[in-house]
Amino acid sequence: MKKLLKKTGPKSLEDIYFDLSKTYSQMLTNSGCFYFITITDTLSPHPKDLNFTLTNKLFNKIWNDYKKSLEVVNYIFVIEYPGAITKKFKSHKVAQIELELLDSCKVHCHIVLNTTLKKEVFESYIYSTFNNPNIKTIDITNNSKRGNLINYFKKQEYLNDECYNYKITLATPSTN
Repeated sequence: MKKLLKKTGPKSLEDIYFDLSKTYSQMLTNSGCFYFITITDTLSPHPKDLNFTLTNKLFNKIWNDYKKSLEVVNYIFVIEYPGAITKKFKSHKVAQIELELLDSCKVHCHIVLNTTLKKEVFESYIYSTFNNPNIKTIDITNNSKRGNLINYFKKQEYLNDECYNYKITLATPSTN
């Protein structure tokens, strides 16, 4: 199976939007259930910290636990600054670098998870990764507007390489 992995490095906001759109479009072709998950109260002060926790402590753990099984675990996430911060900086047109200099932003994340795991299983991983997080999970498997969810991800105006990630196994076409 082929995996779609994010390439790191500097990208413009338009490049990030394109990357998210392309990846999400590919993800929607996979089977399994789809969940839209919001995690707040992560205790992560900056996107870099939350990205590390999500990628290395949550998803890599799940991926490693199920890599020899037939379970599907695909994800795409976007890390956002709190609304008060983005409104303040948007009105002053402050550069991304100044956001990163804040002592603590208390960032949160939105995830689309494409999986065959039960909701209770992946939520238990989230709870074991974070100290008392606030989790909101919505099953979007049969939601007719699921394809438009990428626009919600792209509303964030302060995205950089540390503010998103994904890992998606691409379904291989059958040779029948």
